[in-house]
Amino acid sequence: PWNPSCWREHRDLHRKRRNQLETLIADFETNAAGRARLFGGDFNAPPTSNLFDAVPERYANAFGTAGKGLGNTFINGFPVLRIDHIYAGPGFEVLDARAARTEHSDHRVVVADLAFVK
Repeated sequence: PWNPSCWREHRDLHRKRRNQLETLIADFETNAAGRARLFGGDFNAPPTSNLFDAVPERYANAFGTAGKGLGNTFINGFPVLRIDHIYAGPGFEVLDARAARTEHSDHRVVVADLAFVK
């Protein structure tokens, strides 16, 4: 069995990422109201994680909206998890998304085609 401290560390890191995401969204809502908004990165969480409960519905997960293929990003050589995400907020329409193999990372990169809309 796993060491309980491993699960505590996992929980604490999840909370930290959730707080960072909540801070980002709050900053967007305060400082970018009326502007197009886009964010993404390695969230170390699959799209079904409760981490993303912090993301308002007006932000679309690019791959979840228009993804092609599996979309898994980790690990690069044999991707089994989708833990890297792009979110398009107001001002963007997601046209296409996919995960692409890279040479310099253990993750695949998420590539999304977006249209700027007013």
